[in-house]
Amino acid sequence: MIGVLSAALLSSMPLLMPDELPAYPGTVLTRIGERLIVDGVPQQLAYFVARDPLEAVALYFLREWGNKGYLTTADGDFRQEIVVSAFCTREAIQRAVVLRAQGRMTIGFSRLTCGERRSQGLTPYASAECGPGAGAAKGDRATKSDRLPRRR
Repeated sequence: MIGVLSAALLSSMPLLMPDELPAYPGTVLTRIGERLIVDGVPQQLAYFVARDPLEAVALYFLREWGNKGYLTTADGDFRQEIVVSAFCTREAIQRAVVLRAQGRMTIGFSRLTCGERRSQGLTPYASAECGPGAGAAKGDRATKSDRLPRRR
């Protein structure tokens, strides 16, 4: 009975997180699920298919998020796959895209995660911006590069 009541209560609560899934220009962002909670953490997922090469898509997200003041990182083999992540420590938000080369196109999976556990209570976010005016944690510096790191 308690489990049913908890599930009903959780499903009626709004997810108080920004609604800015990572999207690549000129693509259709297709959402996967609606109100996802994984291990008590609200998440949003989607995918897109871009006609641009893997490296161009990855650089777009690194630049876009870096210009907004996010702490960014890229990882992968940089030939077939790249994962680009951006962190906003003050608002406990992570954005990420998992990119995979498929012929001449790139398939991307977007993820937006609010780092607050629902059991600890969520704080409404007025803005997902994390730049200097939003009070990004001191010492957080975005990666600003015109080139991706290379794996050897």
